[in-house]
Amino acid sequence: MMKNLKLLLMAAISAMTLSACAANKPQADTTKTTEMPRHLAQRDFSLHAVNSNGEKTIVKGNDWFSFAVPVGWSTTVDSESDKEYKVYEFKIYPPSEGTKMPSTMFVSYYAEDNEDIATYQEFIRVNSQNILRGGKTVEWEKYEPVKEGKVAGRNAYIVARNCRHFLHPNSKDDTAVMKKEKMYVIPAEKGYYVIRYAAEEQYFDKNLAAFEDIASSFLGLY
Repeated sequence: MMKNLKLLLMAAISAMTLSACAANKPQADTTKTTEMPRHLAQRDFSLHAVNSNGEKTIVKGNDWFSFAVPVGWSTTVDSESDKEYKVYEFKIYPPSEGTKMPSTMFVSYYAEDNEDIATYQEFIRVNSQNILRGGKTVEWEKYEPVKEGKVAGRNAYIVARNCRHFLHPNSKDDTAVMKKEKMYVIPAEKGYYVIRYAAEEQYFDKNLAAFEDIASSFLGLY
C-alpha cells in the first residue's frame, strides 16, 4: 500500500515539473549544470567531442546516444537528473542572441528504470495538455495535436506547444514572454529518448533549422 502511494506521489510531482505550461508561475530551475569537460571527468556519464570539418562537433553520451552540434555552440549536462533520476541529458545553447529567454535545445535519454516519467506514453500525456487544469487550456497557451512521424530514420511522436514563460520565477516580478516548444519523443527498446527545442515564440524560427539538423544527426543505442 505504501509503495503504491509513493509511486502515485512521484507521478504527481513529475507531472507538475514537466508540464511547464500548466502552472501559473513555474518555480525556478535550481538544478546546477556544469561545463562538460570538467564535470564529466568525475562521472560515469562520459563525453567524447570531436570536431569534424570545422563545422560540427560530435557529442557522445556514453554509448546511449550521440548527435552533432554546430561548432561554437555550448553544451552542458545536468548532474542532478542523470544521477538521481536516471535521465541523461545534454542542454545545447546557440551563441548569445540577446533575447529575454535564451533558446535551448535538449537531447535526453530516459532509462527504462528512470524515476522521473517512466514511459514515453506518459511523457507525451503530461506535455501535450494542461494536466493541472484537466486538459483545459487558457488564453495564453496552445497545444498542437500530437503527430506521428520520423526523425533520424526512427519512429517518433511530435509534441508542440506555446505557453507563457516567466522570466523571474520565485519573485514578485511577473514579466513573461511567450515560449514555443517542439519535441521529438522517440520510443526505444529500453526507455526512450526526447529531443526538444524551446525558444521565445517570436525568435523560434531563427534556430529551427539548426534544431532539425541536430535531431537528424541523432543516433541512439536502443
